[in-house]
Amino acid sequence: MKDLSIMDCLSEGWEYFTRHPGLAIGGGLLYMLIMIVGQIVPLLNIPFGILVAPPLIGGLLFFYLNLARDKDPRIDDLFAGFKRYGALMGIYWLWVLVFLIGMLPSYVFMIATIVGLPDYYDARYDGFPTGLLAAIVVMFINAIVLLVVLVRYCMVWYVLMDDQRIGVFDALRRSAAITKGNSHNIILLGVVSALISMAAFLLLILPYFLLAAPVLSMAFSRAYINLRDDYIRVHGTVPPGSYPTGGAYPPPTGPAPGPPYQPPPTPPPSPSS
Repeated sequence: MKDLSIMDCLSEGWEYFTRHPGLAIGGGLLYMLIMIVGQIVPLLNIPFGILVAPPLIGGLLFFYLNLARDKDPRIDDLFAGFKRYGALMGIYWLWVLVFLIGMLPSYVFMIATIVGLPDYYDARYDGFPTGLLAAIVVMFINAIVLLVVLVRYCMVWYVLMDDQRIGVFDALRRSAAITKGNSHNIILLGVVSALISMAAFLLLILPYFLLAAPVLSMAFSRAYINLRDDYIRVHGTVPPGSYPTGGAYPPPTGPAPGPPYQPPPTPPPSPSS
């Protein structure tokens, strides 16, 4: 499989953004408004974050995926994640569990330092707590290692929204299949996107929401599409668990319908005695 081109993803993200700029901006702003309101309403923010945010994230990715394919994008695509509620909740909490387990070495180091070496943890170097600095370094290294390990599964949300009947574990397998050999390019795309976002946000907040956020969202959508299409080109088949037609809402499969009902032929009259 060929290397994922960062410039191609960014340029394609811009190209597809220019086809539907109003829809791309409006959908992103609507999503952010819903998320902000859901997080600031007292007593509802915790249930919202646990039960509503995951399908909304899936809907946002589905929205930009259809924009990046120019495939009849609509504003109500933002709520398509609720059709995949079980799968999206499953992958969301699986990610949380994996993150907590993956960061366990950092937690163990911090607790062991505080409990076992309190003098070292409280010591200071040029006024900065030495133990806290060591804990930050360990957590940073731990997070980098976890990122490198998990980057091949980063497309699982796109997979779940792209093919509506695939399960969580098949989606993880497909993400690993299409990203094989391109982990470094995906990380680089993330770094470049983060730098562009920071620049847009620091210059003026408005350009970030009106330009950078939708363009970069479609750049990542194009990355998924290009990886999937390249897998098909190289292997001559769709990725594991995928469907030949591609795209969202694949046609139903199942046994072909049988022939229409035919009444049995009328038996010939019996010969007269």
